[in-house]
Amino acid sequence: ASLTTAPAVFQATGSTNITSTVATVAFNTEVFDPDTNYALSSNEITCTLSGYYQVSVNIPVSDDGYTGGSRSSVFTYLEQDQASGTWITVENCRAQDYARELSGGEGVNFSGIVLLQANEVIRVRIEQTATTDLSTESAQASLNIHRVRAV
Repeated sequence: ASLTTAPAVFQATGSTNITSTVATVAFNTEVFDPDTNYALSSNEITCTLSGYYQVSVNIPVSDDGYTGGSRSSVFTYLEQDQASGTWITVENCRAQDYARELSGGEGVNFSGIVLLQANEVIRVRIEQTATTDLSTESAQASLNIHRVRAV
């Protein structure tokens, strides 16, 4: 049996402020989706095919200035909406970074496999533990997704 692999790449063309309030990373551009197996809306990605997916996320973090605390931890993770309106955290798709003011920048990235049913939605969330002046680097965050097995 053949497998529709469904690779795609999404990018954030702007930046997302990172505060102690959880935010959705602004993935707003589809770089490529050759088989049109995804829909992008409101920084959320809908997968049209059921299967096991390899999801990789890379988010460079910018230390924007001197305001707020000098140190913080940054957390990012993948959430999945099982078509019910209830979001769950995908436990094997998360990362943490230690941020220090004026260190030149940091980054968070993760990669994991997630089971998605047809028309389930995913998004990437980010937050920090303190008040350091941080954001995602403008036009640098990316999400790569690739179907590796059918269900």
